[in-house]
Amino acid sequence: SENFDDGTLGTMTSEDLSEGGPVWVAGTTEDATSTYWSPPDHGSFAFYNDDFHEYNYTYTDARLTSGAINLSALSETAIAGLSLVGDLYFTQPSGPCEDGGTYAEELELVVMFDGGAWESRGLINSTAGWEMVEIPLNLPGGASSAKVGLRYSDCGGNWGYGVAVDNFSVMVPPELDLIGYNLYKNGEMMTLLPGEGFLDVVNEEGTYTYAVTTLLTMYGESDPVSAEVQVTAPAPAMNPPRNLMVNTVGYSADLHWMPPAGSDQWLSHDNGMVGNVLGGEDAFDFQIASRYPAQDLIEFQGKELQEVQFMGGMYISTSTYMVQVHTAQPGQEPVLI
Repeated sequence: SENFDDGTLGTMTSEDLSEGGPVWVAGTTEDATSTYWSPPDHGSFAFYNDDFHEYNYTYTDARLTSGAINLSALSETAIAGLSLVGDLYFTQPSGPCEDGGTYAEELELVVMFDGGAWESRGLINSTAGWEMVEIPLNLPGGASSAKVGLRYSDCGGNWGYGVAVDNFSVMVPPELDLIGYNLYKNGEMMTLLPGEGFLDVVNEEGTYTYAVTTLLTMYGESDPVSAEVQVTAPAPAMNPPRNLMVNTVGYSADLHWMPPAGSDQWLSHDNGMVGNVLGGEDAFDFQIASRYPAQDLIEFQGKELQEVQFMGGMYISTSTYMVQVHTAQPGQEPVLI
């Protein structure tokens, strides 16, 4: 592994594969910054800045190479599972060579094992900024040693941008233990979720911003992905009366109809049968509540609670009832409304 913290390439080396061109070096953002390319601060890192050199060289083909890696102590399974893992800054604004961009550039992963020839493992994708990458080396399980290289090219002579790397290691990537997802609303933590989905029912119109992060045992919390939504109240149900019937008798018209659909709905958890009761000969007080999850109330949005029905025994007419309605956000105490 190499982190370049001492301001040098450390155990790694750089080689010019063109005709006397420049090579990779180590430094900070201040060292790496030029007119059109500037990697964000990341301590000390290795970089190649093609923008520095403009058209001073015929073309650029420079490789950053690791030292020899002894694989003799690893099993064949471990060797076959090795990857290059580290932080990469390679924004590639003008795309790869095949796209024909004026400032096109490419970064290629190459490997050598057991003293053989260099082999390509393909081009490395661009990044949006500094990003952790994990790229399989696809080494044969029987290999006893290997070298890993990052080969930067400006596509035969373009005026490219550059590439920077940091904290690179050759390792078997650990299996990431997913704890869950943190859900945020308007910048505040709502709840930790075990699965990929959540229904949030709000009680007023407005603009809401939701964000979700991944929580892993090894790396902690990821950057969020977010979305902004505009929530509006549902329009009142204006359904017409149903089943209008008219009977005429002489000079009269006798009209009958049924209430509109959706005008009378009961929300209940019972099946109409009494299974458990509270009772006694003496008077007593008690509290009981029914909880209705938000997802069960979606079809009632825009409506009002008008009646509460009770079921009781012989003394129900002499009993006193107090109705309270509470609402609660996930993980918070209920609030009386």
